[in-house]
Amino acid sequence: MHRFNRLFWKIFAVSWLASISVILVTIIVIGELTERSSVREILEIRAHRQAEKTIELYERDPEKARRLVYRQQKSRHDRYDDDHWEHRDWDDDHRSHRDRYKRKPALLLNIYTSDGALLFGRPARYSGDEIRFTYTSEAGQNYLVSLPISPVKSHIARLKALLLSMQAVLVIITATLASLLLSWMIVRPINRLRDHVQQLHSGDLSTRLEPRLLGRGDEIGALAREFDYMASYVENTLQGQQRLLQDVSHELRAPLARLQAVSGLLEQRLGSDDKLVQRMHTEFERLDRLIEEMLSLARIEHLDSQSESFVLSAILEQALEDFRFTAPNRETQLTLDANAGDRFAGNSELMSRALSNILGNILKHTPSDSGVEIHVKPLGKSTAITISDAGGGVTPDALAHLFEPFYRQDQRNNGYGLGLSIAKRAVTRLGGAISAENTAKGLAVTINLPLFAK
Repeated sequence: MHRFNRLFWKIFAVSWLASISVILVTIIVIGELTERSSVREILEIRAHRQAEKTIELYERDPEKARRLVYRQQKSRHDRYDDDHWEHRDWDDDHRSHRDRYKRKPALLLNIYTSDGALLFGRPARYSGDEIRFTYTSEAGQNYLVSLPISPVKSHIARLKALLLSMQAVLVIITATLASLLLSWMIVRPINRLRDHVQQLHSGDLSTRLEPRLLGRGDEIGALAREFDYMASYVENTLQGQQRLLQDVSHELRAPLARLQAVSGLLEQRLGSDDKLVQRMHTEFERLDRLIEEMLSLARIEHLDSQSESFVLSAILEQALEDFRFTAPNRETQLTLDANAGDRFAGNSELMSRALSNILGNILKHTPSDSGVEIHVKPLGKSTAITISDAGGGVTPDALAHLFEPFYRQDQRNNGYGLGLSIAKRAVTRLGGAISAENTAKGLAVTINLPLFAK
């Protein structure tokens, strides 16, 4: 489930609000201008007709025209007065009584003579917009007619009307689709970059971006190309370091063998109880173990990680059997949950290396009477193998560095800090993940392996 603090939702919210605001403002402004223009045109037509009839009646009977205008002004407050509109004086056609009351109230026109005298209406006190035109009667007299125009609607009223209309639904749908498309176009390639970074971080140094993403001409395409350059540099650098480590380890084997031969000759001359001879044997053994671990770390990279499948329970039993042979006084316990997977894709040698190094790390760093518990349980689409000891655990600062090569929490220990790094590399080659945490008794190392796809 996407969290609302994701970049996708932030881009969506900003673009959606911006789209809604722009569309609403555009509709309101254009709608108001259109309505104002339409209303002005209608009012101008009505004003011409009303002025024509009023002036014609005035030239025939001025007193009757004044009474009529008075009734028109009164009818704006009482539209259903019996004398409203005086249709008998204005219209020759005979309309029904019901139709007459449907007509709109008369406009409040200001009509002036040619010399500026006010015939009908009120003195002009309105400083806003108005309709002005000159009317020439059949008698040849010129009259000036003006009609003040009030604002059509307030912005708030127009906004309320818009929000309750079908236009609002179309606006929201359009803004939502446009915002989703924009967010998807930006976030999707970023998510692809994130996936490739995760693959690179998990140890897949050969990961590269797809050509479609690399071929983009925008900033995201430039970032993708820089990522590929970085991935190539990291892969070449690490591979060079691994080759150097392997070559140095192999080259050290020959002089080490000669030194061991020399120490054997010295032992024959000085005796096996000589302290210098014993010290030489001890240092040669340490150097031999270091070279072996370095070669083991280098050989892992050359194993085919997906060439076969293996049965986990069989490998666990073999690893525990080797552990019991090395430390017969330690108790071991293996628990396999019923729904946990037992067959996994990958090279069985990689899994054996991971388990042997974890168990070997327990032998080196825990008391001789502490036991080992292995619990295998299902975990969604993967299986979790938890290996726990009773050695008291490690410091919180050491947890973050346990799987780094050559890291040793206790510098006085005989180990070289390669055991857990070898285990991590082996598990990563199998497509899994490894982690460690302190428990109430000691340290627990958990391996998560993806289930075998048949």
